[in-house]
Amino acid sequence: MHAQNVPVQAENVSTEDEGGQVGEEEEEEECAERDEAKLVLEVARAQRKICRVEQQLSTARLEEIDALGNLYRFRAELAERKLQYADFDLGHVRHSIRKNGVSLCDLPSTRKHCRMSDNGVTGGCLSSDI
Repeated sequence: MHAQNVPVQAENVSTEDEGGQVGEEEEEEECAERDEAKLVLEVARAQRKICRVEQQLSTARLEEIDALGNLYRFRAELAERKLQYADFDLGHVRHSIRKNGVSLCDLPSTRKHCRMSDNGVTGGCLSSDI
C-alpha cells in the first residue's frame, strides 16, 4: 500500500512543478475577481443608499405638496368668505339706496367725482363705490 501512495504524491509534485506559474496566474485572477466583486458590491450598496434617499425625498415632496394644498384650500375658503361679506355689504347698500330713493350722484362724498365733458357741461358722476 505504501508503494501506491508514493506514485500519487509523485504525480502531485510533478503537477505543481509543471504548473507552478499557471497556478500563480489563476490565483492572481481569482484575487482580481474577488477584488472586483468587492467593488461591485460597494457600488451596489451606494446605489441602494441613493434609492433610499430618493424615496425619502419623494416622501418629503409629497408631504410638502399636501401641506401646500391645505394652505391654498384655506386661502381659497378665506377669500370666498371675504367675497360673501362684500356681496352682502353691496346688496345691503343697494337695498338701502332703492328703499330711500337716493341716487349715488346726489350724495356728497369724497370718493365720488363729477367730470366735465369736452364742451364744459357737467357729465355723469363717477364713483369708486360702484
